[in-house]
Amino acid sequence: MDNRKEPTFVVMLGLAGEKRPIFQSGYPLGRLLDEVVVPHETDEKFLVAGRWVERGDGIESLRVIRGDSTLVANLFDIHRAQAHGAKESAKSYEQYALRVIGAVEAFGEDITAQVLSAYKRTLKDKLSEWVPKNKADITAKVMATLLESLEALGG
Repeated sequence: MDNRKEPTFVVMLGLAGEKRPIFQSGYPLGRLLDEVVVPHETDEKFLVAGRWVERGDGIESLRVIRGDSTLVANLFDIHRAQAHGAKESAKSYEQYALRVIGAVEAFGEDITAQVLSAYKRTLKDKLSEWVPKNKADITAKVMATLLESLEALGG
């Protein structure tokens, strides 16, 4: 049995008018594809770090970083220090952003080109063929998931 954990991914977006990129860590591969890559490549809105963005919103760069347990541990330490450290907001956030970028640069691997290329070569065409053939099944599964979520919220 393989006890290695699935790699985690970090998304970094450079946006026009922003000094620092926005970033979100902790994506497993499936969520990365569903929530960032596919919407980005199909010109749909997607959510990163609590912010809705789309290609027309001035995205200057998109980076997908693959990390391992070392990157995850470093990001956890940075997040914890930010949450429990000094609350000098502007200076503290500036240092936080620089530390996250530094950890990603030191312990991550930029795989943006490989992810986007794999999507364009394999997933894009297969999705356009698969979705129409399986629309009823997709709709049924989405509705079942929605109902389960609503029941869980309701008690």
